Amino acid sequence: MKNVFLYYTATLIPAILLAMYWNYMPPKTALSLLLFYSVIYRTWLDGIRLSSKGLIEKHEIWKLMYNGMRRRYFKELYLQK
Repeated sequence: MKNVFLYYTATLIPAILLAMYWNYMPPKTALSLLLFYSVIYRTWLDGIRLSSKGLIEKHEIWKLMYNGMRRRYFKELYLQK
């Protein structure tokens, strides 16, 4: 996912939908979806972007969940095309 527009769209649309329907969901469902979005979905999405840019291998995607790994690639994820 080298396209910045697609990356930001894939990042923001689920977060916006979650925020819009937050009050209409049961609390356990809302918290589960928030946890899924922040831990699993964002790790996968960031990993796919870094993998497509050639900075990490596909089998290293889940290592981004470790503390500090996303900060190491912050500039490549959010600021570079």
